[in-house]
Amino acid sequence: MGIVDLALVRFSLRQALGRHRLGRWAFLGFLVVLPALVALVVLEAGRFDPELAREWADREFRQQFLRGLFEGIQLPLLFPLIVLLLMVPALREEIDGDTLPYLWIAPLSRGAIVLSKFVGALGGAVLLVGMSTALAAAVAVPDAAVLGKLLLAALPGAAAYGALFLLLGVWVPRALLWGIAYVIGWEELFSRVSEAASQLSVRHYAVAVERALLREPSDVPLGTALGVLLGLTVVALVLAVWRFAQMEFPGGEEA
Repeated sequence: MGIVDLALVRFSLRQALGRHRLGRWAFLGFLVVLPALVALVVLEAGRFDPELAREWADREFRQQFLRGLFEGIQLPLLFPLIVLLLMVPALREEIDGDTLPYLWIAPLSRGAIVLSKFVGALGGAVLLVGMSTALAAAVAVPDAAVLGKLLLAALPGAAAYGALFLLLGVWVPRALLWGIAYVIGWEELFSRVSEAASQLSVRHYAVAVERALLREPSDVPLGTALGVLLGLTVVALVLAVWRFAQMEFPGGEEA
């Protein structure tokens, strides 16, 4: 029996991208297009501000603007919220809805269920994160090389956020609310005003990966940043599998 079940991965991907209510999809869509909208507003403002128009004509200015969006809004706020909204329901809604026993028919181990759900939901989140990055880049810096580096930079952080939120979804009810509080309170606010808190945030190491790929100065080496994000992902997934294995479900099959 494999560690990941491809059929369940595909099913989880379809669930992640297709089962949300209209309100949640509207919010996800807003998160995806917000960076591009900000860039469009600045572009249109240049029509009324000659100095801004001259700055926007400079490629270096536009690239720095795109990086500012990526580091200041997307990595610490928009991307984790996108991952949260897709990852938490991957198992939490199954647990709350008592639909997990249908998965015992396969049969699948508890670990395979957790990891397959993680991979499927992460695939959906990466797709939306990629769309958001591509739309912003299309407005600011339509350069495939820059876009590719930003997409690569987003992946380790998205995986780390995803593992944390999957663990949260397995461990506690109302995980969406706890996840939103964590993203806004810790990643977006507290880690910006406290150096110690910053070093304990996913954002800190995700930004270090992005700066390394774009050959910008960073106080964290690329290897260290990737190691921290990978280690966090693995530890969170191991804890999620352990917690899920301890849970009892009607009709459940122990693995």
